[in-house]
Amino acid sequence: TVQPYSVYGAPMIIGPGNVVVINGPANGSGLNRLVNFDLVQRSVKWSIPGSFRQAPATAAGTIYTLNGAQLEARSAADGSRLWAWLPDEA
Repeated sequence: TVQPYSVYGAPMIIGPGNVVVINGPANGSGLNRLVNFDLVQRSVKWSIPGSFRQAPATAAGTIYTLNGAQLEARSAADGSRLWAWLPDEA
C-alpha cells in the first residue's frame, strides 16, 4: 500500500540512496516526523516523531535539525539523538 506524504521543504540527500524529509506540518502548529527514505529498498529506513522546523542540514554522518526550540544532532544511520541544545530564555 502506498501512503501519501506531505513534505515540508526540500528533500535532503544524506548518502547514496537515502533522503531525509520533514513529513507533515512544520510551521509549529503540531507534531510531525523526520523521515529517512531508503530509495534502494523503497521503504522508510527510520522515522522520528517531533515538532521539526525548517530544513535540516547534514555533515559527516550527522543531521542537524530544529525540534521545537531545541537544536538536535541526530545520527544519519538510525536517527538516534547524539546531542541536543536548548538555549536559555532571553
